Amino acid sequence: MKTSMKRTVLAVGMSAALFSGFALADTSGEAAAHVYVDIVENITVGVLTGNVDMGDVQTGDIMGSLGFRVDANVETLTLSAVATKLYKGDDPSDPDVSPIGLDVTQPLSYLVPDGNPVQGGSNQVSCVGGAIVPTANGAMDAYECASVEFESSQDGHFSQNVGVELHWLQDDPELTTGEYSGWVFFTAAIL
Repeated sequence: MKTSMKRTVLAVGMSAALFSGFALADTSGEAAAHVYVDIVENITVGVLTGNVDMGDVQTGDIMGSLGFRVDANVETLTLSAVATKLYKGDDPSDPDVSPIGLDVTQPLSYLVPDGNPVQGGSNQVSCVGGAIVPTANGAMDAYECASVEFESSQDGHFSQNVGVELHWLQDDPELTTGEYSGWVFFTAAIL
């Protein structure tokens, strides 16, 4: 009985040494682990010129031409914009001076030099009033402009400057002189 018990203890001890990961009498060892990472979609949007001078006007068309930078690791994005009315002194709470509204008879244009609207879409869209957006100076009446899905002609990414052109209409010949200003909010989103 003692001999079979010794054999059992010896067999268990050898098995433990072999399968425990300890190397007996080795001077080095090696192990490997597989590693991986998933690269997920990402996008960055910035403004090229944060303060755009649209010139001087008495009455008529006021064209705004704005530039934004879009960098994404996908080819297809949805572009959209919201534009506020233009307020005297950037003050939306002044009831005495009427703001200048967006000219909704003219389209907003998305200018994407290295891309095009998907499925034969147009880069020109309509804008509809009725939105209100918060700003540092208070809530401003705004226009939401339709979104357009664009695909980049670049290889597997969308990294380029995007232009946005839109028009306001100053149609009051007696409107108080001075600086009128507002905001254009541009959004590029991964589908």
